[in-house]
Amino acid sequence: GMPRIDYILGNDEEKKQKIYDTYPELKEKINVLYVPTYRKGEEVELNELVEKIDITRYNLIIKLHPLDLKNDTYKEKQGVIYEQKFKTYDLMKIAEKIITDYSSLSIEASLRDIPIYFYVYDLEKYKIENGLNFNFTEEPIGKYKSSNVDDLLKLIDETYDYEVLEQFKNKYIS
Repeated sequence: GMPRIDYILGNDEEKKQKIYDTYPELKEKINVLYVPTYRKGEEVELNELVEKIDITRYNLIIKLHPLDLKNDTYKEKQGVIYEQKFKTYDLMKIAEKIITDYSSLSIEASLRDIPIYFYVYDLEKYKIENGLNFNFTEEPIGKYKSSNVDDLLKLIDETYDYEVLEQFKNKYIS
């Protein structure tokens, strides 16, 4: 194991309280954490997700890679937080759903038994240029991948199959 696994699995009420003190609105709705992979020289596609997410039900916390900080082209919206104060692993402690893409974060997040979704709008390009940690078409958890926002949001609204998450976790973490 890696030391950060203990950190990921720790409850850390003090850290959670700091997050809630900073963002009290996170106590009111379901917290969806979006952690996209860094795409060198390209912006992450965020605007359609920001526009379409149902903020009456969800808070969207966007944690960009440190090299891909928020810029003026990313839309603002009430209920959407572009987070830069806390570590991703800390935000996972208050997240109730996680959206990522090709990041190994999906494997680490599976330890917390949080529903994981994969927004892979550039799958073919990313596969060729960078390679994948796992093949979405061969993994049962691949049923939670989407290349478009509308389908992604439908997946998030559906009942989650935790057995698929457990299989994923057991395959990649001993």
